[in-house]
Order: sequence, then structure tokens, then C-alpha cells
Amino acid sequence: MAETVVIHPAGLSVVRSYLLGRTEVTALTGTRVNRTMPPELAVPRFPAIRLTELTSVELIPRVWVRMLIQVDCWAVTQLAADELGRVVVGVLRASAGYVTADAALGETQDLSVRAEPDESLTPLQPRSVVSGHVWIRPN
Repeated sequence: MAETVVIHPAGLSVVRSYLLGRTEVTALTGTRVNRTMPPELAVPRFPAIRLTELTSVELIPRVWVRMLIQVDCWAVTQLAADELGRVVVGVLRASAGYVTADAALGETQDLSVRAEPDESLTPLQPRSVVSGHVWIRPN
């Protein structure tokens, strides 16, 4: 079966919706779970999460899309950023079956978290980076 590279418009939206629905995440971030750098980062408000779709492959046309995502988890300290990263991995591992009007989440694969302070921010900002595959079924 040939793989088709796609960008699924609802992919990150369903992941964001799922994370915002999990109190384990919102207890730490509030509603600061975004697909772009939050505007308030000009005057930082942490902890915060940014979701990025690195690539997507449609494995079964119009049925399943495998997305490689990156979740940047910023916090005031590296210890807090690492904890947020672990929380995100934990809740994503339990995401199969979550459904919105646009898409459903399937299994996750190869989720990992690593400490990687963000050198693009001044001063250097503590960050953990979660990466892995998330299966999406468009509705």
C-alpha cells in the first residue's frame, strides 16, 4: 500500500481539544495549549504548550492518518517543564477513542519526552519536548 503525505486540518485541533479536556494538563497550563506560539509569550505566561505537526501520512485513504507531532512544554523551571512533558505523554497514551465532530484519535506510538531548553527565547526558557505518532481518523 502506498503512503500519501497529507496535512490533516483537524489533526492538531483534535489533539488540542483532547489536551484541553484533561484536567491533568489544564491544572498546569490553564488554556495555554496552542498550535502557534502564544501571543502572551512576548510577556511570558508559563506553563504553556505548543503543538506542531511535523508530518502526516495517510496510510488508509480517508480512514487513518498517522501524524508525527511535537509538543513543546514550557515552564518556569526545567523540573516543571519535565513534569508537564511527562503529564502530556501520559494523557496522550490514553487518548484512543477521543472523538470530536471533525476527527477521532486512535493509538499513539513512539511517544518520548526530552529536556531541551528553548534557546530561541530570551532569557533561555526551560522546555521539555514530547514527540511521537498519533493516529487520526477524519470524520
